[in-house]
Amino acid sequence: IHYIPNGYLSLQHSDGETVYARHLSSSSRRNFGEILQHKSVTNAFHKQFSSQSKSVEYRSVNFSNLKSQECLRQIKSEALSSSRFSNDMITDISITQEYYRNLLSEKPIPGYIQYFVKDPFIIHLYTKRQIEVMKSLTKSIILHLDATGSIISKPQYCTKPIYYYALTLQHPGYHIIPVAVMISSDHGTAEIPHFPNKSYLNSKIVLHRELFINRVEIDYSWALIHSTCIAFNKMNILGYLESCWSIVNTDQGSPCTLTVIHLCSAHIMHRLSHNLTKTFKIDNKLKQLILHVFVAVLRSITMREIDRIFTLLCIVLSNEYSNEIVSSGLVELNALVTGRVELQQENVE
Repeated sequence: IHYIPNGYLSLQHSDGETVYARHLSSSSRRNFGEILQHKSVTNAFHKQFSSQSKSVEYRSVNFSNLKSQECLRQIKSEALSSSRFSNDMITDISITQEYYRNLLSEKPIPGYIQYFVKDPFIIHLYTKRQIEVMKSLTKSIILHLDATGSIISKPQYCTKPIYYYALTLQHPGYHIIPVAVMISSDHGTAEIPHFPNKSYLNSKIVLHRELFINRVEIDYSWALIHSTCIAFNKMNILGYLESCWSIVNTDQGSPCTLTVIHLCSAHIMHRLSHNLTKTFKIDNKLKQLILHVFVAVLRSITMREIDRIFTLLCIVLSNEYSNEIVSSGLVELNALVTGRVELQQENVE
């Protein structure tokens, strides 16, 4: 900035210096977006930059900045979206639902948006083709049910967060494939079971036979645990645990008629580690001992093995002093954790 004796300020750019300018926004951004709908981004960029560099506004650093062609592409995308979609999300969803019903008119499950409720905000998404993928599966059917938050913006009237629920299938030929999706603001055990249950009922209609789901993989979430038990086994968690106890106490040759609810081991270990550190605030060596013993319990396949691990843990931790029983118990406990940690005798004294 140079001062001129007549009282005016002259603002000039020196070579190699960064030129700062305001972002293109408000009405200027909308007007430019309307122009871009009918023009090439590349041509518009060069034409605009050429005209700006010669203007008085550019020399006085008073112009709207167009950083790159990517900026123009973003403006053009915004303009096209505003002309394609309604400002009301509910209207958009209703139009999209009707559109896909006409596009994918295959009976008995036409369309893609199979279920939609405004309040609470709930959408079920799947097609007939996705359900038909399970047609080739005759033996083991393994589903994965997962929930993720903070990826979908919620409607203005909605006060609860929106979660994205994905029901996927472990298929031998395609690895993991999507079966159905639910976007919901209701995360209770009254609504979540409706999602897999409705998908399962539609699968029976499409495939003309009843599928037996061998296992469902879920995160360590009580809402998902309860909901999965209700949806696939038609019982709550207490009834499911009683049935599991009855199965492990019967002959091994008897068939299992339950859908096994399998929790993600990584989530369980993370929750246990967090509780040991934050809630119980135990010593790190003792924490490592508990974590490795817990892994040994997870790998167990018989109740006798689990009972033996628990007995050894009680022997090692409940004795105030080291003796022959504690030493032998520690050796056997080390063997059960398969050498993952070398527990020293002084760690438990």
